[in-house]
Formats: sequence, C-alpha cells, structure tokens
Amino acid sequence: MTDNEIVKGLECCIGDTDGKDCFGCPLYEIDDCQAHLNLAALDLINRQKAENERLTDTLNATIAGQETLQRYIITAKAKAYKEFAERLKSRLITVTYINFDDIINNLLKEMVGNNNA
Repeated sequence: MTDNEIVKGLECCIGDTDGKDCFGCPLYEIDDCQAHLNLAALDLINRQKAENERLTDTLNATIAGQETLQRYIITAKAKAYKEFAERLKSRLITVTYINFDDIINNLLKEMVGNNNA
C-alpha cells in the first residue's frame, strides 16, 4: 500500500459513520480494512519520523561542517595576511633601509584582530 493510498483510506474512514465513503477507499475489498489501515498508518508515521530524524542529523552535520569551514577560512585569511606583512616588511627594509615593523604590525592587527596577529 502506498503512502497516498494510506492517506486516501484515512480520509475515507474518518467521520464515515454510514459506510458511504467506503467505495472510494483503496481498502474497500479487504476484510478487516480498519485493522490494515491502522497498521499501515502506524508504519507511515514511523517511516516519516525516521526520515525526519535522518534529515535533522544531516542538517546538524551540515551546519557543523559550515561552522568548521568558516573557522578555517578566518584562520587561512589571517595566515595569508601575516605572510604578506612579513614579506612586505622584508622587502621594504631592503629597498628603503627603514624599519616599517610597527606600522605594518598595527595594520595587520586592524585587519585580523589582536588575537590572530
């Protein structure tokens, strides 16, 4: 029995006190159709519950992965800025014979924050 047939069966049976809606029910020709429908509905609910739990787990793993990726990107940017600053300092000292360490270090702290510099 498909999920759509289960829903159709429930729609036919809920509130049907005179048996008029039974003719449209997918379980019309089955003996003890109510028991079959109850078991099928319970199975559908359990399958959907398991699918919801699986999707929730997948979503949580995806969110955790995104947070890890964001931290990695922030760290990689800070490392790239630091490497650029070090290369710039070494070249400026070679070309100008002036030490720009404080200026570059302060700029680096502005770009990546005090904790990462």
